Amino acid sequence: MVRLADFARHQKDHVTTRSVPAHAELAGRLASDGWRIDRGEAGESTLRTTRDRARLWFFSADGAPTRAELHGRIVGPETDRARALFYRLNDTKKRTAVTTEDESALRLPFKPGRARVGWNALDLFVQRRGAKAESAVLELRGFALRHRAGPVEDDGPRTIEVVEGQLLTPGESLLDVAFEVPEGARLEGRVEGDSESPSQWAFQVDLRLIDGAGAEHDLGGFRIDPGDSDRLDYDLSPWTGQTVDLRISVAGPRGSALRWHEAGIFGAGESQGAEAPIRPAVPPVSGRLGREVPGTSVGTGTSGGTDRPDVVIIVLDAARADAFGAYGAEHPTPAFDALAAAGTLFERALSPSSWTGQAIPALVSGFHPDTLHTERWGDPLPDAVPHVAELMAAAGYRTVLWSQHPIYNRTESLMRGFERVHYNGRRKRGVLPGRRLLFERGRPTFALIHLLPPHSPYAPPAPFRGAYSSGYRGKLPTKLGALGRVGKKRLLDLNDDDRAYIFDRYLENVAFADSLIGRLLGTLHRSRRFDDALIVVTSDHGEAFLEHGQFMHSRELYQEFLRIPLVVKWPSGAAGFARSVPEPATLIDLVPTLVDGLGLGGADRGFQGASLLPTVFDGAPLERTIYATTRGIGDVTRMAKPRWMLEQGDWRVIHDPVAGRTELYAVASDPRESDDLAGERPTVASLLLQRLLIQRWFNVGLLQLGPRAEIELDPEMVEELKALGYL
Repeated sequence: MVRLADFARHQKDHVTTRSVPAHAELAGRLASDGWRIDRGEAGESTLRTTRDRARLWFFSADGAPTRAELHGRIVGPETDRARALFYRLNDTKKRTAVTTEDESALRLPFKPGRARVGWNALDLFVQRRGAKAESAVLELRGFALRHRAGPVEDDGPRTIEVVEGQLLTPGESLLDVAFEVPEGARLEGRVEGDSESPSQWAFQVDLRLIDGAGAEHDLGGFRIDPGDSDRLDYDLSPWTGQTVDLRISVAGPRGSALRWHEAGIFGAGESQGAEAPIRPAVPPVSGRLGREVPGTSVGTGTSGGTDRPDVVIIVLDAARADAFGAYGAEHPTPAFDALAAAGTLFERALSPSSWTGQAIPALVSGFHPDTLHTERWGDPLPDAVPHVAELMAAAGYRTVLWSQHPIYNRTESLMRGFERVHYNGRRKRGVLPGRRLLFERGRPTFALIHLLPPHSPYAPPAPFRGAYSSGYRGKLPTKLGALGRVGKKRLLDLNDDDRAYIFDRYLENVAFADSLIGRLLGTLHRSRRFDDALIVVTSDHGEAFLEHGQFMHSRELYQEFLRIPLVVKWPSGAAGFARSVPEPATLIDLVPTLVDGLGLGGADRGFQGASLLPTVFDGAPLERTIYATTRGIGDVTRMAKPRWMLEQGDWRVIHDPVAGRTELYAVASDPRESDDLAGERPTVASLLLQRLLIQRWFNVGLLQLGPRAEIELDPEMVEELKALGYL
């Protein structure tokens, strides 16, 4: 059985949100870039923009809002009272609304067809009239949508809710349910109109089904007066075995809701416990969330017998998997390949994001980036989530952070738990930590070493520079460090030789990075720490070379942006491990794997990643979905261009929430993601998009964090990020 309440429990389709204090969603899930919360002494809340642009999300059940109303004011210097508020709906052309400092409803009209069914992105640009925007601020106390029929605002339920197992759908709401139709399926249950102040007009419910071929079928509908009830009984058996999309729309009195009692899709043999093959479940957090750091005891792990080894994690920045010999690259990478031959190679390792600012917080915590609300440079790791270094330090480990990337040096929370911290700087790429820094007699070491190569600039020292690219005779400059600054039109006009030259330069930088791995492993050998150490080599994200029209990283979530190398060399006492793992793994699995394998106390604290040890040592299959997200642009002064991705089995869906575009790929038969099947398989796309949106909603609300304070980047950090191509 598939209960409708199961789909709505995390989906939470919003109709409107009226006031900031009463609805945490406006301050949390709905408010995106550019906000902070101001709380008054009486408990009232105000959202306040932190820069000249900010974003709000709203959900529309019918795609027919004619305008939004912002209840608040725009303020600035007392000598300049006139203000301009520019706004943009769903990436369309900006429009202007003019107001003053007086408290009022700022009315933002929408052109017909601009709002869409589902989520909509409303971008706000706050400016002083006739001047730059730095001193103008929007203070927001509430938000409402209006239709031609009047305002969509009332004191009743505004979200689809689940109360004591019953589904409540308010008037003007939409529930979109994608599922695989079981044999003999029927939509059954009982529906009851619920209203504290009965209206003169009734609820109208319409049901529409989209089949596996994309054809729409009107299942009809029914009307119910407030206070009345009716039985549901709709035959879905003609679509047995198909993945379908069932859309239930409700129109009814304001301040009321329709109750669905035990409503769901039942298949043949329900009395024997038969269930539909696909259920809308969010992967649970493994254990409880908690900030408590465990005690100092370290026991034997649950799998593999990895008891108190040194743990060394080496992160290569911007390394894509197919650049390494162990993954089939043309050029060998001797150090990485030898480590893979001695340990476990994860054939389909994926990053949870396509840029460092979101991937590294996920790696050190075991949680998705949007769960942590890390979306910009400098966003801190939440206090509620312990850093892996804190867990290791509490277990008696000497903890060392050695980095060539400025993210740690400029984000204090990413240094939590480390006893020794060393920032080497991007200009000293050939310098590595020595054994005196890494090791201390009588104590195990936990070391996180973040190397900048193969990240741009693709300018390694001799003998790597020119090793693969010396035969190029084209017109591209030899200094290719700032690809991000080269105009997109010029990049798209490159010929095949130009593109091959750039990729060869990147592979030379990969070879340099591999030599650094070899030198680090040599340090472990000379210190007699190699054999019994647990060594991980991975990357924070991949790198693109125009496979989908982009160079470098951060903007998209295709294979070239997310697929990374991941190899684990186990301690000498570990036996019986798999040499390779074909199922997808992700960076958020590393922390729960360490907690599991080292027997760290507090293993029930909760992670969104999963321990890899049962798969590696016991052969347990990794049956799970993989989720990734990106802010889409590293420049924090510009509006985010978010993308969300979910991979399940052979399918991958990528969603652009601002443009409202969804792409679907069969990754097993089309690993390069060259054939978008969303148009041919709309119900499969709907099913995976449904799961993606549920996961996204679950993540953003898990820690119940509001908008973050704006981070001021110091001039040195700005220069570092410019040099790396982010600004």
